[in-house]
Amino acid sequence: NKEKDMNRANIFYNIENQIRDADGYKGGVTLERRVEVSSAEMLALRATAKELIPAPGANQVLEFVSVVIKYIADDTGYTESSANLVVQYSGGQDVCTAIDATNFIDQTTDEIRVAHLSETALATTVDLEAIKNTSFVLFNNGAAEWTLGDGKLDVRVMYRVHDFS
Repeated sequence: NKEKDMNRANIFYNIENQIRDADGYKGGVTLERRVEVSSAEMLALRATAKELIPAPGANQVLEFVSVVIKYIADDTGYTESSANLVVQYSGGQDVCTAIDATNFIDQTTDEIRVAHLSETALATTVDLEAIKNTSFVLFNNGAAEWTLGDGKLDVRVMYRVHDFS
């Protein structure tokens, strides 16, 4: 069917000619970026959020799809109370439900958690115009830093880049 072939050609052309993200991948598809969070970074994650996806550029907005986090345990689990992990825009707007740190980073065995976009965290009424060209970060949302732990995180973020130029 000629019309079907033409639509496929247009789709492939548009995907092929989109902008590249910080890792060299093109928009129009769901992208994945893998980031390691060291134990030193984990111990300071409340004061210094870990950048997961860099700001995409002028007039561009990141769209969060999901995150998979593997805690790679070492000898000592982290001491935590009510603090959780959360992915947010660097301006502070959460994009997913908080990932409970209890029975996760306080363990001495490897653990894996998944979090998806949460409309509760990022309501459809939130105006993303104000957070164009803003990065995604991983943050400890508790009242204090975690202590004692020596494990690290393998974080895989799935996202899209939208260019409104």
